[in-house]
Amino acid sequence: MNRKTYNKILTKEFLIKHYIEFKKSALDICNEFNIKSCTSIFRRLKKFSIPRNPESYYSFKKQINRKGIEEIPGWYLCMFRHHAKIRNFKILITKQFLWKLFLKQNKKCAISGVDLKFSLQKNKNEQTASLDRIDSNKDYTENNVQWIHKSLNKMKWDFDQDVFLQWINIIYNFQKGKK
Repeated sequence: MNRKTYNKILTKEFLIKHYIEFKKSALDICNEFNIKSCTSIFRRLKKFSIPRNPESYYSFKKQINRKGIEEIPGWYLCMFRHHAKIRNFKILITKQFLWKLFLKQNKKCAISGVDLKFSLQKNKNEQTASLDRIDSNKDYTENNVQWIHKSLNKMKWDFDQDVFLQWINIIYNFQKGKK
């Protein structure tokens, strides 16, 4: 849906009726009217000086958290899907598979072996788990994903795992030789 369509749907009258009178959450409105992002609704509420309904906002947060699985929070899965879509990668795995993989790795980084954890709140400092594509040129498939530490995933970014590990080895040997 484009911006003009949002503007036609998200009128002041519409928002007062659905958000205030019916006490629907922003997420409920998004789902019901096939709107991709709740941000559009929050921006329109602000534009029309319609106060946020605390009950509705709480309901929105509660629904987002329920979309997760076990320790993997819903906000992380939403962010993961959003980033994959932006970068044109297909997601051919389920959240159930992601949880099983996390357990199979004993909640540890597949590259370094350090403990991984998720944050229920969107606090990036607490969360260390990050889903990595082993071959960065391929889609998210069962044979191409692993859980690694978020810092390693930032460093690895565009590299295939083999190339990344070769660079780590080169750096290690170079630094070892300097001592």
